[in-house]
Amino acid sequence: MFLFFLLMCSYIYSQNSSEKWNSYLGRYEYFNGSGYMTGYKEYNKLTGSWDYYTVNQKPRNIYNKVVSPVNETLVREVMASKQARYDANYQRVKNSISDIQAKIQNFDI
Repeated sequence: MFLFFLLMCSYIYSQNSSEKWNSYLGRYEYFNGSGYMTGYKEYNKLTGSWDYYTVNQKPRNIYNKVVSPVNETLVREVMASKQARYDANYQRVKNSISDIQAKIQNFDI
């Protein structure tokens, strides 16, 4: 029972926002647990106090999340085509280097 009470208290009083200093803009910015900015405060030199401003920031795009189904067959075909072009270019460069080496060895420049 005590353990349950202790866990509930830690959950209720846990931190759900963070404060970060933005040295470029010279202000403190507040972010919620998901990483979205909820507000910021700036120092007002005229009044000598901190002014807090609320920000309604829309959620940013989440990277590495599949938005639409991926056509794996098309991806496989494209990658095979790219690999074939790479192999052909690699062989062409290798043959050119071999020809140059042969001409140098035969003094056929």
